Amino acid sequence: MGIQKILVVDDDRDNLSLLRQILEIGGMNVVCAISAEDALGKIAAGKSFDIMLTDLNMPGLNGIALAQRVSVIAPRMPVLLMTGDISPDTPQMAQAAGIALVLNKPFHPARLMQVIQEHSLHQSPMLEQPTL
Repeated sequence: MGIQKILVVDDDRDNLSLLRQILEIGGMNVVCAISAEDALGKIAAGKSFDIMLTDLNMPGLNGIALAQRVSVIAPRMPVLLMTGDISPDTPQMAQAAGIALVLNKPFHPARLMQVIQEHSLHQSPMLEQPTL
């Protein structure tokens, strides 16, 4: 049983469109949200997702704050965080928020598909090491 339905959250419409294309080519059912608040609304409306992929830096709630809220309302849904702005504190903050993996931008589409396919509801948290 693999990932079937994924919620992708990013305030950059171009990134959102590109991620949708990559994931749909990979056979995923993709729902996009333009903000953390939009994502929370979709979850609160009763939509269920196998996994959520969110950007870190967004206006309003950032990806870590979103993950913290999601962990309360959908505790079994793994959250993957993507960011091009890895500070030394990001992995620790992500882990504390229950984020399953921090994916460093830029990443290759094949890496994104691999990461998503590796995650199921029963995997333990993982953090990628920043690329130097």
